[in-house]
Amino acid sequence: MQVCQFVCSGPAKFPKRRPKLVTLIIGRLEDKASNVRRHAIRALTMLLETHPFSLDGAELGMDKLETRLEGITAELAQMAKGAEAAHAKTVEEVDEEDASMVSSVGAEAAATEAAKQLVLDEQEAKDDADDAATEIADSVKAAGGDSQAPDFASAGLSPEMAAKAMSLQFQQRYYRDALYFVYQLQEAQRPLLQLLGSTNKSEVMEAMDFFVAAVRFRVDGAQEGIRRMSHLIWTPPTTTTAAASSAAAASGAAGDGALEEARGVRTKLLDSYMQLYLTPNERLSAAENTSRITRNLISLTFGATLAELTSLEELVRILMSEGLIGESVVNKLRS
Repeated sequence: MQVCQFVCSGPAKFPKRRPKLVTLIIGRLEDKASNVRRHAIRALTMLLETHPFSLDGAELGMDKLETRLEGITAELAQMAKGAEAAHAKTVEEVDEEDASMVSSVGAEAAATEAAKQLVLDEQEAKDDADDAATEIADSVKAAGGDSQAPDFASAGLSPEMAAKAMSLQFQQRYYRDALYFVYQLQEAQRPLLQLLGSTNKSEVMEAMDFFVAAVRFRVDGAQEGIRRMSHLIWTPPTTTTAAASSAAAASGAAGDGALEEARGVRTKLLDSYMQLYLTPNERLSAAENTSRITRNLISLTFGATLAELTSLEELVRILMSEGLIGESVVNKLRS
């Protein structure tokens, strides 16, 4: 799993191998070893953050992807019908030309037979009639013998339309692969929701990182994970000494996981909500940021159960007590 994380963090995207790799990683989410599960979650999060589907702002909303795929498929179907109609018209024109040619050959053959009959009736002009018959026969052969068949390959799309069709086919493949990746992520959410209740803090925090990344990329169903995360606010806070923090930071390759575990699940939860809903946008004014943060907090209550509302209330209370929610936001929520 660690090798997989290292490979996925590089510039190469491996588009043909990624679906199989994601399937194998999802299978490891239910492994018996907690260390394997933790690294599987981290690898899946990395695959999500480095996914190659960036045409539409890197968002992975299923409705948007399905709409684009349906539009491209419909356009390709329309182009295929046009190509078939053009090909049928070309074949019909060729058949008409062949029929006309056969009719011409028949007329000339009849003239030949008449000339031959004339030769038999007029013996005195045999030599001249034979010469005339030979000339007529040669003309008939030239008219109907060596004509070439039409080029059917030129009856399809024009070069410009063919290039457009190829581009649409590439886009169709792109959106199909993107939708399959979204389906895989949705399949992974079921075991990840269960891992949010794990007794292993490292697993819990890796699962939280996944759902935060999934919400950023607009993955359908990820919001359910964010709601489940709110219950972690009742986790007892971790008291970390300076010596423990120094030891975790200096623990080598596993330093990041050890340091996060030392910080505690509760702190990680607060950071996640800050990152998703409470971080000001630098391009907006103070009033606009206040309205935006207020809307974000209100949206968390839509469809929430009583238990989720209770946990959310406690989470907001702690954020306010630590000064992470400004007075302007609080006043706007009360207004």
